[in-house]
Amino acid sequence: MSVLNQMLKDLDKRGAAQAGPQPRFEAAKKARWPWLLAVPAALAMAAGGWWYRGDIGTNQATLLPSAPLLLASAKAPQSPAPVETAASKPEITAREAAPQADVQPQPAAPKAELKPAPAIEPKAAASAPVTEVKALPAAPKAGPLPAKAFAVKAAAPVTAAPAKAATAKPAAARVQRELLSPAQQAQRLYQSALLAWQQQQLLEAEGDWKAALAADSQHQPSRLALASLYQQQGRLDDAIATLLPLSDSDAEVSLALTRVLVQKGDIKQAYQQLQMMPPTSRSGLQLKAELARLSGDLTAAAAQYRELANHYPNDGRLWVALGLTLEGLHQSSQAAAAYQKALDAASLSDEARQYARARWQALEQTP
Repeated sequence: MSVLNQMLKDLDKRGAAQAGPQPRFEAAKKARWPWLLAVPAALAMAAGGWWYRGDIGTNQATLLPSAPLLLASAKAPQSPAPVETAASKPEITAREAAPQADVQPQPAAPKAELKPAPAIEPKAAASAPVTEVKALPAAPKAGPLPAKAFAVKAAAPVTAAPAKAATAKPAAARVQRELLSPAQQAQRLYQSALLAWQQQQLLEAEGDWKAALAADSQHQPSRLALASLYQQQGRLDDAIATLLPLSDSDAEVSLALTRVLVQKGDIKQAYQQLQMMPPTSRSGLQLKAELARLSGDLTAAAAQYRELANHYPNDGRLWVALGLTLEGLHQSSQAAAAYQKALDAASLSDEARQYARARWQALEQTP
């Protein structure tokens, strides 16, 4: 205002110095005053506006950082809020730097420093969540549920352990049963071959019987079955080769070999085989007596037939065979007696009975 008063005084002095007052100059003075007043007023308003703007900027610079810090302390200790306030601060100072260069008497810009912002440390805000996290595990300690859960878990293995032990024992026993001996393996193969033979699968049966003998060479059933298969197929040499290894130690194998030799026509060799390994069965003794008669050893044959006929008196065939043998020895009376007993026997075919009667009558008529 002092500047305006000084300007008005200068104008008054200039008007008094001029010669003669004229109403024209008064009108001009009245027209210049509003213009002269408008210029200073505009300058004053501009200065006030710059000052007011700088004041607001400083206030905003001091107040803005507090909001993010409070939010950061409420949400989490590791909030990126301080980074955002740090980025916004240079923008405020940069805007205020330009007008403050013109308006020198206002040092408000340096006051907008961000030093008060770090005063609210995030560590203080982080202390609250730490206390809350520590308080959370305290609640479950008083509950009875964990004790029951632990009790159930402890009881389960006690009942499950015997079950595992019980199932493990049969497994071990099963493994022991699978470890078969050679004789057991041969017996299993023999059964498999027998089933194949019944189904007319002869090649498979032959292979299984051979495998059985490879597992156990002393397995008698497999050797007899394989020789019988060869004998049925007419492979007599293969049958003989199959039976020979046990022919001197097993009576049944020796008898089977004798029959194969008889089928082949080698009567003497068959009779020698039975002499080396005497049979024990009725059929074996009867075959030995017949082979002795066919081989010419009538005395041995007569003795063998007499022994069999005495053991089996109802078998008329044995008495007929004894009569024939005694006739070969020229023992007519004893032969006629044998034929008489054959006629008295219960088991005798009609043809054999007719032959026995004819021979008995012929011997009775001879002196």
